[in-house]
Amino acid sequence: MRRVFCFVFAVTFAAACSDGGKPEPECVANEDCPVGQVCHNGACCTGDCASKDCGPDGCGGSCGDCPQGEICDALGQCQLECSDDCPQNGDRECTSSTSWHECADWDTDGCLEWGNEASCGGGKICQAGSCVSECGCTAGEACIDGKCAPVAILMAREGSPGASCWCPWGYQEVGRWRTGPGVTDTNVEGIDFHRYRIDAGWVWVCSADPARVSVVNTFDDCASNTSVCSGQIRGEWHVGGACGSPARGVDANGRSLEAGWMGLCVATGTEAKVEAGYNDCGAAGPGCGTFLGMGNWHTNPTACDGDDTGRGDSGWSIATGWMLLCADSQSFPPVDTSTLAGKIVTGYQGWFAARGDGSQRNIWVHWFRSQDPVPANATFDLWPDLSELDADELFNTGMQYSDGSNAALYSAYKQKTVKRHLKWMAQYGIDAAFLQRFNCVLSGGGLELCDQVVQNTMAGAEQYNRAFIIMYDISGADAILVDEFKDDWRHLVDDLGVTSSPAYLHHDGRPLVAIWGFGFTDRPGTPQDALEMIDFFHNNPTPRYRATVMGGVPTNWRTGTGDSQPGYDSVYRSFDVISPWSVGRYNSEAGVVSFNTNYIRPDLIEAGNAGADYLPVVWPGFSWANLKQDPGVFNSIPRNGGSFFHRQFYEAQNSGCTQIYIAMFDEVDEATAIFKAVATQGELPTTGQFLALDQDGISVPNDWYLRLAGAGMKMLTGQIPLSVSLPAR
Repeated sequence: MRRVFCFVFAVTFAAACSDGGKPEPECVANEDCPVGQVCHNGACCTGDCASKDCGPDGCGGSCGDCPQGEICDALGQCQLECSDDCPQNGDRECTSSTSWHECADWDTDGCLEWGNEASCGGGKICQAGSCVSECGCTAGEACIDGKCAPVAILMAREGSPGASCWCPWGYQEVGRWRTGPGVTDTNVEGIDFHRYRIDAGWVWVCSADPARVSVVNTFDDCASNTSVCSGQIRGEWHVGGACGSPARGVDANGRSLEAGWMGLCVATGTEAKVEAGYNDCGAAGPGCGTFLGMGNWHTNPTACDGDDTGRGDSGWSIATGWMLLCADSQSFPPVDTSTLAGKIVTGYQGWFAARGDGSQRNIWVHWFRSQDPVPANATFDLWPDLSELDADELFNTGMQYSDGSNAALYSAYKQKTVKRHLKWMAQYGIDAAFLQRFNCVLSGGGLELCDQVVQNTMAGAEQYNRAFIIMYDISGADAILVDEFKDDWRHLVDDLGVTSSPAYLHHDGRPLVAIWGFGFTDRPGTPQDALEMIDFFHNNPTPRYRATVMGGVPTNWRTGTGDSQPGYDSVYRSFDVISPWSVGRYNSEAGVVSFNTNYIRPDLIEAGNAGADYLPVVWPGFSWANLKQDPGVFNSIPRNGGSFFHRQFYEAQNSGCTQIYIAMFDEVDEATAIFKAVATQGELPTTGQFLALDQDGISVPNDWYLRLAGAGMKMLTGQIPLSVSLPAR
C-alpha cells in the first residue's frame, strides 16, 4: 500500500555557532533570519537541517525552497510536514514518536523503522510498513503476519492432487502421498486439519517454514531415490504397494516414490512429529499426547500379515493403520484480513441470552417469546448440539431430555461460548463472521448485551486467527435514525476498538462494514437515508471512521421489482460489495439451478458493471414454525442431508463467484444454522416440536454442515475439484 512518510526532527538550536576559523555568523537566533528560515550553525537555512551543513539554499544545498506545507529534512529532501490530522494528505493520518512524525495511510497501522527505533507500540514490531504483534510462539509454531500458527498442517483431497496442491495463506506444500488402500471403498482414509474426510485420495503437508519442517523420502523400495534430512526424522510411514505402479508419493525435493518410506524432517528445536495412532492389527500407538493433532492418514498396504507400515517418533510401530501429524501448538492458520476475496464468510447473529447469564437485563432473548422457557413459548426450531459446552455455559429451561436431564440452552453473553463458536469456524475452515448488529444498539436496553457479544467475537477471532466484520441490520426498526447508526459506529471504533483489532476484515484498503436491509419492501428507510449512511463511511472527514461498504440488498436489486422498493437503483450501485438475499427464494436443487441462471449470473455481471464485488448467499434449509406459531411451516424447506446446501456452493462457484456468504452460523430461529445441531430425533427434548439433522430420514453427524461449509471453502480455493456430488461421509 502506498505511503508518504514525513519526518520532523526535534532540534535544539544554538544561540551562537562561532568557530575560531569561521567568519562571524549571519545569525544567532531564528528571529535573525527571514520568515520561513531558521538559524543553524550561524547560517539562515530553509527548513530543519538537524546536523547537516546548510546555507540559503537549504539543507546541504539540495532542497532549495520547499513548497508550502513541506520542510527540508536531514537528508536534504523536501518532505510533507505533518499536522495532527494531516488534512493536506487526504486519506492519511499523522502518527508520532519522540523524534519524528509520520503521515501514513489511515487504514493501516503505518510504521517505519528509523535507526534502532520503530514507531509501533509495546508488544508490536514493524514489518514491511505495518505494525504486527510480536510473536511469542511455541516450539511447534511459526509466526505468520504477526500471528502464531502451527508450523505444519495436513491437507487432503479425494482423487488425484493434480499438478500442485493447495495450502492456506502463509504455508507451502512440502510433500504429498496417496493414502491407503487407494481404492474407493466407502471407508475414510484421511482426515485433514479442517476435518475434511477422504475416501481414496491424497494428503500433503503444508509447512509455514520448510527449513524447519518438510517431508523427505527415507527409503525407496524400488530404486535409490532418497533425500537427506538436515535435521531429525521425527516419524516415518510407508506409501504405495508394488514397484512398477504409478507414483504414490512426492517429497519436498520433488523425488517421487512408487513404493517406499517417507519421513517428517524436523529442524532441531522445533516440536513437530509424526506419531502412530490406531493400529488395524494390534495395540494403538500413543497418538499426539499433549500436542495438537494436525491431521491423520491411513498407511498402505493394509494387510495385517505384512511388515510394519508406520513408525512414530516414539518408536512405536504399526502393521497398518493411522498415523498422525502432531505439533506443540494450540493455534490455527491465520486468515488474510486484508481482503474479502476468496473467502467463506458466515453470518453470526449472537443475539441469544438467558436468565442467569450475568448480563444486566438477565432475561431470555431470542429463545422464548416470554420469560417462561417452555415449548409453547419457544421461538426457534433447530435444536443446537450443546454436548461440548461446560456446565457454566448452560442455563436451565422448562424442558427435559429423555434421560431426565434439563434441556438447557446457551447465551452469547458468555465469552467462553462465543469463543467456542469461533474455534469451530477455525476447525472447519470458515474464514470470517459477519457479526449482526440490530436495533438493540440504538434502543439502549440491549446495548450491554450487543457490546459484550462484539467483544466476545473479537476475542474469539483474535485467539483462533479468524476474521470478523460488523453488519448493521435495519430489520425491526420503525424508522431509520441515521445519526444513531453513525454514533454507534464511532462507539465501536473509538470505545471498543473493533477496527484496531488485527482480526477485523478489510477490503479495498479499508475496514469492511455491511448494511443489510435497505430497499426491501418490508424494511424502513428511504434512498436518502441509505445514501447518507454510505457517504458517512466513504467520505467521513475523520479518516478512521471510513470503510468499504457491503450492501445486503433485495433479491431483485438489479431490476428494482418484486422484493425491492423502487427508487433504490443509485443506492444499490453505490455499495462496494453487493450481496443479494436468497434465503427462501427456492426450495429444491432444481430451484437452486434456476436461481443461479436467472439471478446469480446476471447479478454478477451487473455488479461488475457497477464497479462492485459480488457476494452470493447460500443456506442449508428453512423452518420457523415456533417463531410463527404455525406448525404448517415446520421444516418447510428440507435440508435433504446436505445436498440442497452443497448444490448452492456448486452453482455459485460454477458461475464464477469468488467469495460466498453462508446464512447463518447460529440462526436456529429460522433453522438456517450450520453450527453443531443434534443429529437424531432421540436427542431432542421430550416436549415441543424441534428439528434434528435426521428430520428428512438421512443420518448425518452433528457437525455435518460445518464439514460441508469447509468443503465449500476447499472448492472455492481449488483445493478439491468443483463437484456437484457431496463429499464423502
